[in-house]
Amino acid sequence: MSDTLDRSLALAEFVAGLTYEQVPAGAVDRLKQCLLDFVGLAAFAAARAESSEPFRRAILTLAPRPGPGTVVGEARGYPWEYAALLNGAFAHTLDFDDTNLFGALHPGAPVIPAALAAAEQTAASGRALLESLAAGYEVACRVGGALGQTAYDRGFHITPLAGIFGAVAAGAKLFGLGAAEIASAFGIALSQAAGSMQYLENGAWTKRLHPGFAAHDALVSLALARAGVVGAARAIDGRYGLLAGYSNAPRPDLLLERLGERWVLAETAIKPYPSCRLTHGAIDAVLSLREKAGADARARRSTSGCRPRPSRSWARRSRTRCARGTWSRGSSASTSRPPSPGSTGASTGRAMTGWETGASRRSPRGCVSPPTRPSRSRGRTSRCRSTAARCTPASSSRSASPSGRCRGP
Repeated sequence: MSDTLDRSLALAEFVAGLTYEQVPAGAVDRLKQCLLDFVGLAAFAAARAESSEPFRRAILTLAPRPGPGTVVGEARGYPWEYAALLNGAFAHTLDFDDTNLFGALHPGAPVIPAALAAAEQTAASGRALLESLAAGYEVACRVGGALGQTAYDRGFHITPLAGIFGAVAAGAKLFGLGAAEIASAFGIALSQAAGSMQYLENGAWTKRLHPGFAAHDALVSLALARAGVVGAARAIDGRYGLLAGYSNAPRPDLLLERLGERWVLAETAIKPYPSCRLTHGAIDAVLSLREKAGADARARRSTSGCRPRPSRSWARRSRTRCARGTWSRGSSASTSRPPSPGSTGASTGRAMTGWETGASRRSPRGCVSPPTRPSRSRGRTSRCRSTAARCTPASSSRSASPSGRCRGP
């Protein structure tokens, strides 16, 4: 970025000066919902997801002794940074965590674990925790929006890239850092911002770890900044900063546009389905179609007494199998001779019926053709007026033996 405005420092000043009273009530309510959502998802994934136990074992090799940090759903404590790593990984594992369209990311998974760890260290109140989450969510979402979709085009995962800056902002608020220290922490975090989408190649578990890495590295960055380590200036919008390095078409103006007036964190959504938010419209459409199609099919079945007939291609395949020596339209067995009346069907273990044997007429090749009309001699009357070529077994499987029911219009 070639202009002289230091947007990274301006974001740091926003975080340092933010108070709980400045955050709109609607935004606070949404943060409470996101926190509750986070706890439920992390607890479930920690107990049920196949990747959780390997994650846990790896951390235990690095930190074999218990620590003071809380991991959701676990009695054992961990060092702060590792508690944040596990919480972030567990929250993102199911791909069910909150989502923000403005920032094109999941803000909660990287921000909340860092905030919880810092809140435990400082014995913060619930009010202070919500204040820190407001700072963290707002920074993460605005950095994600400034990166834009081209970061994804280049193979970068925006959730950890932008999330580490939100996690730094949340922790800095709880630790009481000033604007200069926060800007320095941003500069240190820049060298740790990462997240490759190569996980798509094989569904790797590294995607699940990304928010945990961001939360962990944010706490490390904050510890270094608090100790006086100097971080890079203009970490987000500088010449070699985050936007220049990870985006083809960055929008640095979105970092500060109406900052403090438009709270983009309030646009964060709670997912109804455990998948990418951009698939949810298609999921809704399919579920609606299934519901309507199912109701229509039940209505037709209740009024007609017959099932929908199969496609013509199925009938053609059935006739072809018969011409090649298959003894019955619905059987999976292929033989040159039909079974004799009263014999047992190999595929079902039951006695053969008149539909399959006596009521059928033999073709020149030894196949058994179905009768012209379904038999009415067994005590039931079919309202299906289709020809025999359009009558098939009631079973949906083409390999099951026929039962005499008709699939008609």
